[in-house]
Amino acid sequence: MPEDYRERIDRTVQKIRDFYARYPKGHAIAELVSPEQAKVVVGGLEAPGWVAHIVSTNENKFGRWLPPKEAEPEDPEDDYPRSYRYFLDRYESLTWLVGDKVQASNRISYFQIDNVSGGGYAALEVGLGSGAAACIEDLNDSYEGHGFDRAVLFTGGWGDPAMGGFVFDLRQRSPEGECRIYPFHMDEPETALPHEDELGSGGARSVEGFDLWLEKCVDRVIASLKPIVVEIN
Repeated sequence: MPEDYRERIDRTVQKIRDFYARYPKGHAIAELVSPEQAKVVVGGLEAPGWVAHIVSTNENKFGRWLPPKEAEPEDPEDDYPRSYRYFLDRYESLTWLVGDKVQASNRISYFQIDNVSGGGYAALEVGLGSGAAACIEDLNDSYEGHGFDRAVLFTGGWGDPAMGGFVFDLRQRSPEGECRIYPFHMDEPETALPHEDELGSGGARSVEGFDLWLEKCVDRVIASLKPIVVEIN
């Protein structure tokens, strides 16, 4: 029997838990750090002058996976891709902080959390707030027909030319309820989504789900981080 998208997301999150438990220094998963320990953990990653601001910026993320919530029953009317909705319901976000030693290694890509200075750096950030949604919606007037009113920006890195983020195109939905994923960068938004004239009719027959996308991203981050944090730990 093919693996269920919920099982794949849960398994991917468990990979993150196991990796962080084995190598706790040099990086941190905000959602696995209790709010009470946040300053101590972030203090082990960054210079003292930045700790309070980083903790404040990410205060709603700390401890979200302690423990994860039960996901809501599947809603066929929900506009989000089904596996992303499950991730949001159960885990809410993923904020993979990287400390100054990891940054200095120059062996892994990272970006400013929420695209703001002083909020810390992450190798992976999934599940964004209203600020990211607004930046996408505001593009619709300038790039009419590209579907920015039907796009969901769901990762960090979108303000960094070297990284870029990712968006769902809700116009292209598979029968299974998944949506196409495209790279997105704020400096070149017109290259992200196809114009409506380029879209076929009837949705998308074959789409890689968010669950598969997430697993591949996590595997890449672990592969890049492991040789660095082995030295630190």
